[in-house]
Amino acid sequence: MQSSFRNMKYQDYFFCLDTDRSGQVDWNDFSKAAGYIQKHYGWDDDEPRFQRLLESRRRFWDTMAEAMDLDEDQSVELDEFLAYFQKLAASMEGAETVPDHALGHVHALLESMDLDGDGHISLEEYELYLRSLGA
Repeated sequence: MQSSFRNMKYQDYFFCLDTDRSGQVDWNDFSKAAGYIQKHYGWDDDEPRFQRLLESRRRFWDTMAEAMDLDEDQSVELDEFLAYFQKLAASMEGAETVPDHALGHVHALLESMDLDGDGHISLEEYELYLRSLGA
């Protein structure tokens, strides 16, 4: 059983990802956040960096949906989101490593933040990621 503090943190993360405040997270939330970054940099739709950002956001969404979208309706509701993290916590009890599916999610998230593709997330990239979520 997860602590109420941990659940509160996961709920906060969910509400940050839900950029359109619809009560569910879907691809539109991820593309909207990418659009914020596009606008910040003044990128056209065909700008290679924007295309790379969209592709990495798509991979992040796909890994998230695959793990969390239990009813396969192409959106993740809060209960599905919290259930995923409860299952993850239970699978990690006593484990020495993080499960591959969780690592895939983390790698996809980090890739979507690394706007210049240098393998590092700068403070500017991290701040822009948070602003794109409305944080």
